[in-house]
Amino acid sequence: MIVLALWALAAATALQDAPLATAPAAPTAAARTADAPASPVTPATLDGAAPAQVRARLGTPAVEHAEGAGAIWTYRLTRCALFVYFSDVGQGLRVSGADTGPRRHGETPPDVATCLAAAQPTAPRPAPAPVPASPAGPEASR
Repeated sequence: MIVLALWALAAATALQDAPLATAPAAPTAAARTADAPASPVTPATLDGAAPAQVRARLGTPAVEHAEGAGAIWTYRLTRCALFVYFSDVGQGLRVSGADTGPRRHGETPPDVATCLAAAQPTAPRPAPAPVPASPAGPEASR
């Protein structure tokens, strides 16, 4: 676990210059069960979740690192970096904790709940109005 903590520290340092990512796309209907409507992801709902459940709720992580009986996933979000820790204690990989890091050097990282709130899918925006096509040819610019 110490190795994962050191890796997380190195990843947080590397994230300060990484490009910003938008919130992950909403999970597809196939990723959700018919009985369970999407609800906000909180530290409590994340705790003990299997990797497939985390991926269905938060999308594909920017970085996945597995080592020994554990793993760490890094999500690069607009306001923070979210580190999700997994360990195997006999039931396969399960979330054993989460932490956050700043997006930029010198910033204070938000708590896990605030960072998770930034990871929630947003309502889709309406498509932009089509741009009218301009006439082709040199005469069109005169």
